Amino acid sequence: MKRTILLLAFLAIAVPAIAAESFYSLSATDIDGNLYSFEQLKGKKVMIVNTASYCGYTTQYKTLQDLYVQYGGENFEILGFPSQDFNQEKDNEEDIKDFCELNYGVTFKMFSLAHVKGNDQHPVYQWLTKSSKNGSSNNVVNWNFEKFLINENGILVDKVQYSTQPNTSSVINWLNEGVAVEDEIEISVFPNPAIDYISFSSSITNLVIYDAIGSQVIESSFVNANESLAISKLASGVYFIKINGRIQKFIKL
Repeated sequence: MKRTILLLAFLAIAVPAIAAESFYSLSATDIDGNLYSFEQLKGKKVMIVNTASYCGYTTQYKTLQDLYVQYGGENFEILGFPSQDFNQEKDNEEDIKDFCELNYGVTFKMFSLAHVKGNDQHPVYQWLTKSSKNGSSNNVVNWNFEKFLINENGILVDKVQYSTQPNTSSVINWLNEGVAVEDEIEISVFPNPAIDYISFSSSITNLVIYDAIGSQVIESSFVNANESLAISKLASGVYFIKINGRIQKFIKL
């Protein structure tokens, strides 16, 4: 009997908590009314944030968008959940969407209004706040712009409080974990500023150019070293070029 008790006690300590519900089994309705399955987030790091239009931290939308322009896409997604739980949000999705796009150029995924606490708490936030569901920790959503971090295996790994900027060093370090060595190779873009063409100091296997609000404007699968890429059709302004997973900024005159 004593051996059985000791064995059970050992197992309780030795066996890690296992999420009762997979992160990838979740889904939510996006801001346009479409069902979005979290199944498509497999293999990506994810930040989930509850947002509001009339909060003292609403300007974090800009930092979130900058973070998404730099890191978002293949390996990282930001999911924004507008909420009226703290009485600082607009009362319909259309107005929220217009506010985000017009004021902050938001291109990361936004969802329909949701309760992030209370009896009507959205299933996504039930998962984020209950260890019985996420297998990691119990959490409380204290205010707008609380950030939850989920790794590429669907494990809740951290919560960043509302007053901390989304691009805090701990988040950047987390996003850079596991970056391939080849992504560290510096590739120069020239000339910069540019008028009609840009060239590169090394061959490139994957190139994407985004405008200042994060919209993709050019994609190329391969460019040889010193080969020119035409940009004459682009309007004058600031652009971000993602080369083999790294981001550089250039100016089109």
